[in-house]
Parts: sequence; C-alpha cells; structure tokens
Amino acid sequence: MLRRSNILLLIFFIQYNGVYMNKFKDIKTDSREVVDGDIFVAVKGFNVDHSMYISDAIKNGASMVVTNNKDLYDVPCVHTSKINRELDSLCKDYYRYSNELSLIGITGTDGKTSTAIMLKQLLDNFISTAYIGTNGIEYKNKITKTENTTPKKEELYKYFSNLKNNGCRNIVMEVSSEALLHKRVDSFKYKYAIFTNITEDHLNIHKNIKSYIKSKMKLLDYLCDDGIIITNNDDLVCRNIKSEHKIYTYGMSSDSDFLIYDIKYNKNNTSFKIKHLDKVFFIDSPYPFLYNVYNLVCAFIACYLEGYSTNEIVDFIKLLKPI
Repeated sequence: MLRRSNILLLIFFIQYNGVYMNKFKDIKTDSREVVDGDIFVAVKGFNVDHSMYISDAIKNGASMVVTNNKDLYDVPCVHTSKINRELDSLCKDYYRYSNELSLIGITGTDGKTSTAIMLKQLLDNFISTAYIGTNGIEYKNKITKTENTTPKKEELYKYFSNLKNNGCRNIVMEVSSEALLHKRVDSFKYKYAIFTNITEDHLNIHKNIKSYIKSKMKLLDYLCDDGIIITNNDDLVCRNIKSEHKIYTYGMSSDSDFLIYDIKYNKNNTSFKIKHLDKVFFIDSPYPFLYNVYNLVCAFIACYLEGYSTNEIVDFIKLLKPI
C-alpha cells in the first residue's frame, strides 16, 4: 500500500514514464464511469462513501485506487486520511492546473444560461473565452456535451487544463446550487460572482429555502481576494447580500449602481438605458422580454468592469446571437 508521501513519485511516473503514461488515463470518483486505466478516488460524497464501490471500480478497469480505508487491492493503492483533499492534490498534479484561468461564476434560480452565453459572446471579442454550463462546454465554436450544469471537480480540473493549453484565458461558467452544496467548485477562485435572482427551486435537494439560499451564498467564499460581486438589486435575497468584497448592484430600483430604465419592447428586440455614476449607455438588445434585459445588463457590467471600451461593448451587443 502506498502512502501519501509516495503520491508525487507516482505522479512523476505518470507524467514522464512511458509505461505509466499508458497505464493511467483519467481521474474518476464515480465507479460507474471508470474505464481501463483510470485512477479511482474513493471520496466521501454528500450522501455516499465511494469506498463502498472500490471493487466495482477495479472490475471496470481502475489501475490505481486512492482511499481512506486500509484494505488491500489488486492494483496500486494510496491510503490517506484526508481523501477529499487528496483529490485536489492529485488533480492539480495530474492535470497540471492550479487556478491559472480567470473564472466568472454565475448562479441564480433563473437566467444563468442566458447570462453566461451572452457574457461569453461579448468577452470573446476582447479575450479568448470559454463557456461551461447547461449547454456543455463551448470554446472556439466547438461544443462538448457534459452531464451536469456544473461538472464534477475532477472533470473541471481536466476541462480547465485542456482549455488553458488551447489558449483560453477566461471561463464563464454556470454554478448550480447542487454543485455548491456538493463542493464541486471549492478548489477554484473566481474573479466575479454574479447573482441573477433567487426564488424557491430545487427544494427536493435542499429541503427548504433557507438551505437553498445558503448553498447559493457559498459562491462568495470562493472569490479571489480582489473578487467582485454583481447582484440583482430588484431581487429581495440578492439585494441583501453582505460581503467584504466590492458589490455592484443592477436593476430598476433607484439605488442600483447600474440603473435600468426607459425600456422599450419590440417584437424581436428591446432597447433600454443603463445609468452608472454620471454616464448613460443606450442599449439596443437583440433579445425580447424583461428577463433578458436583466441578463444582458449582468454581461454588460462584467465587460465594463474589465475596462473594455463601452462603445465597443454596446456595438457588440447588437451582434449577439440567439440563445
């Protein structure tokens, strides 16, 4: 049985020795997804201790097991008392990724997908940007399907590493309440945390609205030291967010940092104004309905705070593609 001190030695062989390169393939925490050559990390999940499924993982082809129990198996095994922390260490070493990308996390009951896709399209005009969310992973006009809105932690490490190696610099991602509850993103640091709105939803998972809100607010814990919060001032829960980080609010409420007003609806588009400090921005949006006004203002604010030309942002908004 190999102990924690030997993991770096194993990683060295994994990365630099041809035999081990062929032997190991990916890191998995779900035994059902294991294929020949995978490393199985038997984490303690929210509801399940995955060490119960080590034998299944080996039957499916796992070539190495990381576990917190002391049993012996027919494959190399690393024993650790801090199994979930070990998953982070292993993923960082194996996929060679450690928070090199600028991450923008978007959470809320409604509007995550639309806001994320709008923002991805806008940012792509200025810097190489990817999207991760309900629609999968989108980068350079290529879409890869994913099982969850917010993928599992080991999958995120793999995706982030691949995107970084392919020239990506920004990732706009939907962060679901379930992902926050299950700590899928607690290893990553976000430059922005965007809150669209919070109403009753997913209570089959969170049991009550208080637990649901608590899960959403966990995104605040994963902000960089200089991270920024963008939140809906017209939403009762969002407007009461408290944090030591800088908060920018948007909405039709008069005390919003980015005030939305003079909305004019047409059949297939909408025009409106945004007032921030002493500046007014005239927006011609290709999207109908009020909820898309809110979604687009989120995207506008993130681009504005990044320091990009407001004239260019406004012009690029007109060219946004349908969601």
